[in-house]
Amino acid sequence: MKPSFMATTAAGLILFASAGMASAQDAEIAAGKALGVPQEVVEAACQEGKLDVYSLILADEAKHPATVFAQMFPCLDVSIYAASGGAIGQRFMSEFQAGTAAADVIMNSSPAFGKRMVEGDMLMEYVPQGAENMDAQWKDEGHWYAMGLTYIGIGYNTDEITAEDQAWIDGVKTWQDVLENPFADRLAMVDIRAGGSTHLPYYYLKTELGDQSWQALADENPIIFNGINPLADQLAAGAFAFVPHATLDTAVNKRRERGAPIAWKFPEPGLGIPYFMGIASNAPHPNAAKLLMSWSLSPEGQATWVARTGLAPAMPGIDDQRDVAQQDWYALPETVYPADWDKIEAELPALVEQFAQTFGN
Repeated sequence: MKPSFMATTAAGLILFASAGMASAQDAEIAAGKALGVPQEVVEAACQEGKLDVYSLILADEAKHPATVFAQMFPCLDVSIYAASGGAIGQRFMSEFQAGTAAADVIMNSSPAFGKRMVEGDMLMEYVPQGAENMDAQWKDEGHWYAMGLTYIGIGYNTDEITAEDQAWIDGVKTWQDVLENPFADRLAMVDIRAGGSTHLPYYYLKTELGDQSWQALADENPIIFNGINPLADQLAAGAFAFVPHATLDTAVNKRRERGAPIAWKFPEPGLGIPYFMGIASNAPHPNAAKLLMSWSLSPEGQATWVARTGLAPAMPGIDDQRDVAQQDWYALPETVYPADWDKIEAELPALVEQFAQTFGN
């Protein structure tokens, strides 16, 4: 996943596509038709000639999906502003309230923030072809849809565990099992204030397994990091052996791909977080935005987002070409916890206070 919400990530405009053309070509119209987009929308998009995306996916990871999309619609210049979800949300809402529309498409990973955008009439109503294939947890029908998912799992440095440790890891089935781990003084976690990817596991543990679940982890003397990236760096370096809950398919996997001795697994139920996109209701280039949304919900679009970002598929039947998905130790969860993001957001202030009391941070 992204760097910590405690610090702003890379931000800037990056151009991917060629200069816009005066009118849509036959190939672009055909591409739009295949996505269920009428010819007049494609032609209007090409007249707009531009698409501005506020991306939760960092620029280097988003480059390939944007390039694949732009190759289908070369009449568009695609610009991406890449930042953390918190920074994107603040910028988008400030611009919307000021009436200075800049974003056509906004990405985020907080369904609670997505709901605020919907309730504030900040997202256009649009239902792309294929939307019916996505589970209700990963969309707000007509407003936003997931490009992929990130799951919370347990991670470990394979050079820092014993045979007994590995046997315990192999036996983990549920989150209750995780609380009975053998890694006292050898584990680390991310602060609950880091964002939605930490709100969910702490909320799940407290709500489903009780306050004692937090205390069980606190008693093991974990190192607390303010974001997933610093934790991932130190896990890769062998500074500790175990992570009892974190997003691992994105930031941590980047270290594994560079040779770090890291592996992970997902206890049941799966704790999933959608990375989603919606079209701004005041989008300067609404037709171009519809093309991107439609492509992103197509089988090719979904597979492209997954392959290049580390996210797990959000739709059934999507070809998961990620290298990590080919590893014999890797398996996605079989069940998914039905997270109530409204309740999570409502209870967050109390959770943050309890976190400080329990973990002394």
